[in-house]
Amino acid sequence: MPRTTTAAAALGFAFLLGCSADRPPTAEEAHAAIGDYLRAEKARTCRGSVSLESLRVARVDPYSSQWEGFPAYAAFSVSCRDGNLTTTWEDSDTNRAMVAVLRRRSLGGWEAFMPEFFRDAQRMLERQLEDALKQGTR
Repeated sequence: MPRTTTAAAALGFAFLLGCSADRPPTAEEAHAAIGDYLRAEKARTCRGSVSLESLRVARVDPYSSQWEGFPAYAAFSVSCRDGNLTTTWEDSDTNRAMVAVLRRRSLGGWEAFMPEFFRDAQRMLERQLEDALKQGTR
C-alpha cells in the first residue's frame, strides 16, 4: 500500500476512534470539559473576567445518537466581573436540564457543546424576553 494511503487510512481510523461511543468520560474528564464550556459561554457576553465559582457534575447519561454524545447534567455557578458589576449565571436543577453534551475530540480529550437546536431555541426566547421588556417600559 502506498505510504500516503496508509497515512490517510490511519488518520481516518484515529478520527473514528476519537468519535466513538465506546466509553463515557470519567468524572474528571466531564468536569474539565463542562467547566471549559461554561466559562466560554459566559465569556461570549462578558467584557470582564469570567470565573467558574462552582461546578458539581450530577450525572453523565449513556451515549445518545440523537445528540451525538453523552448528555451531562450539573449544578454550576459562573460569574462575570466587569469593573464594579458582577453578574452570575447559575443553575442548580441537575435532574431536568441538560447542561451540555460531551463528545470525544478527534485528537484526544473531551469537549462539551450544546446542540444547535437548543442554541436556536435559546436565542428565540432571549429575543422574546427582550421584546416583552421593551413593551413593558413603554
